[in-house]
Amino acid sequence: MNVLISNRQKVARMNLPRIRRLIIFFMRQARRRDRQRDWEDISLVLTDDAGIARINRLFLEREGITDVISFEGSSVPGRTGRCGELFINVQCAVAEGRKHGGANRELALYMAHGCDHVSGGSDRMPKGRRRMRARELRWLRAAAERHLLNGLLNGI
Repeated sequence: MNVLISNRQKVARMNLPRIRRLIIFFMRQARRRDRQRDWEDISLVLTDDAGIARINRLFLEREGITDVISFEGSSVPGRTGRCGELFINVQCAVAEGRKHGGANRELALYMAHGCDHVSGGSDRMPKGRRRMRARELRWLRAAAERHLLNGLLNGI
């Protein structure tokens, strides 16, 4: 799996190798849900409130900030795997992390949520939302057991 990370925010210093390992871990967890989805390319864009609001407006025609936006794409011609793109709001993770167990955990939750979405998870209905949250919390626990949540954001 190819992982491309683009850091477009200046809110926090990021440990990109650790973030890469965590996104690969979550995508492997997501693949267990649907073995038919073979992931070839994942693009992870780390952004801030202004950046995610712009993506929200341009692609989803919604106003305001959010924590994560994800897109699933079909395979690139000549390749067999699927592509996914995640936009993660680091500024939101830092702010919400102060209330919910730390910025590293909050950032990881957003990453898990985005991976769940690109692999077919839907939270439009309450039942789907409950299933996604349970799955994401299970993934977070497994990542924490492997010490993958530590040091994602440097100095926070």
